[in-house]
Amino acid sequence: MATSTTSLVIAFSLAISFLTSFDIALGAVTEEKTRLSNLDSSESHFPSLVHLAVQLGNAKDLRADQTSYESGREKFDQTFMGAVLLGIGRGIVSFEAGAMYLNLASDIGYQDVNLSTHHFATTNEYIGIPMWLKLNYIERPLASFFFKLGAIPVFLQNQKQIIPVNRNVSDRDKQLLLERNVPTSVSIAQSDTLAIAGLGGTAPISDSVAFLVDLSYVYGLSGIDQVGSRNQSALLNAGLLFTF
Repeated sequence: MATSTTSLVIAFSLAISFLTSFDIALGAVTEEKTRLSNLDSSESHFPSLVHLAVQLGNAKDLRADQTSYESGREKFDQTFMGAVLLGIGRGIVSFEAGAMYLNLASDIGYQDVNLSTHHFATTNEYIGIPMWLKLNYIERPLASFFFKLGAIPVFLQNQKQIIPVNRNVSDRDKQLLLERNVPTSVSIAQSDTLAIAGLGGTAPISDSVAFLVDLSYVYGLSGIDQVGSRNQSALLNAGLLFTF
């Protein structure tokens, strides 16, 4: 009788131990599934690997003290940009490349035979191939903040200039400059490479579309005229991001 009672106690203890172990294991599996689900949700910046961004905005020359000149009809310190970009990446790092139109204001110069420099205001129309990496801080899918860094090879398409535009130059002084063989326009480089850095964010509109805003700075890596002037502008743009 004592042996039977002891066996029952041992069997009951083993059953309790098994059920306790099973419950602990089940809890651990459930917790791990929840953790992995949350991890996947937090890392999935976009619902899919590929996205398309369409952006329009304004380009502001950062040297307004030199290029805010009026020619009667045109103001040369604010211009326009637009881009279509294809992106790859769902998580913290993504890559974008595409096509871009840039209408950038700039200040260019010319040295006469006396080595005096004469400044011109100009707007330069470029077609570019933007390429950059983005580091994304993800709040939830399609809601993020990002920092981007890259380059834009650009190719000159058209140019508008105004003859010597130093501030407060009188018509008589302009005529004197022309008599000294200062040209009415200055040739510039036909291509440039712009370094770009910027930050921005996205906000979801639907499960596959987000609103996008972006503020960037571009700086030309080479001089575009005789005196080494460089493209320098701030780009503020907004657009839509589509996932596939």
